[in-house]
Amino acid sequence: MKEILSGTIEAVIEDDSWESYESRVGLRPSTIKKRQRSAMDAKDAYDNRRPPTSAMEFGTLCHCLLLEGETFDDRYAIYDGVKKGKKYEAFRDEHPGKTLVKTKDAKNATTLAMETVKKPFVNKLLSECIPEVTLLAVEGGVQCKTRIDAVSTVDGKGVLLDAKFTNDVSSRKFGMSSCGFGYHIDMGCRKKWFERATGKKIEEVYLIAAQTTGVPDVVCYRMDETLLDHGFDLACELIEQIKEDIAKDLFPGVDGGNESLDIEWPVWGMPDDIALDWEDAT
Repeated sequence: MKEILSGTIEAVIEDDSWESYESRVGLRPSTIKKRQRSAMDAKDAYDNRRPPTSAMEFGTLCHCLLLEGETFDDRYAIYDGVKKGKKYEAFRDEHPGKTLVKTKDAKNATTLAMETVKKPFVNKLLSECIPEVTLLAVEGGVQCKTRIDAVSTVDGKGVLLDAKFTNDVSSRKFGMSSCGFGYHIDMGCRKKWFERATGKKIEEVYLIAAQTTGVPDVVCYRMDETLLDHGFDLACELIEQIKEDIAKDLFPGVDGGNESLDIEWPVWGMPDDIALDWEDAT
């Protein structure tokens, strides 16, 4: 990880392929967030790119159809057979470099993309956007990188967009999952880094939430600037911790190198008299 300690590049790059983005040196917000759990988790996230889950693959397909629909035929091929045997190998060889998707998944993703752009405000946001923008930044001397779903301008205001494909777009459920996934850290970093690299003010940040189960509902959520500032401040703290880990060349797990930890026992599992005292204390 030492290569990220001499960061020098701050730039916004349009028309940057995913392969090009992946080849660039930099600490991603997704890796920064892992440091909340442990140094070991952050290092593992940086060193080892995990294969995407089926849900992540479907989300990527939806992103393609929503933001870069014209690239679908270059990136995907429809295949409904079993992914093994001579027939599969022959089909794969006929479509080198393409991701194979089932007809059902392609139809569902297309439906979600169409429902998303039916929203007048979302359509307005997307109609003038620049999709899949690479952003390079230096934070505390550390080379960082991230990928912005879309940069847009609405009524003269700079806007950042992030599309999320989720199983529940209700305000409470989506808010809880967004907090758990640390979207305020992701978008807080993107806002600050974009403004720094371009000198342009980002006035609004939106999460476009599209529901993947049940009815294809779509909600556009605005992220408050206070929340974004908090996410960015937290990212800066985590980056400093990562720098210390690298300097010491020590990457302990959850125990932080301690011999033991006090277990965080839930209040509902405590004896009644202790639980009452604990609740009074908090």
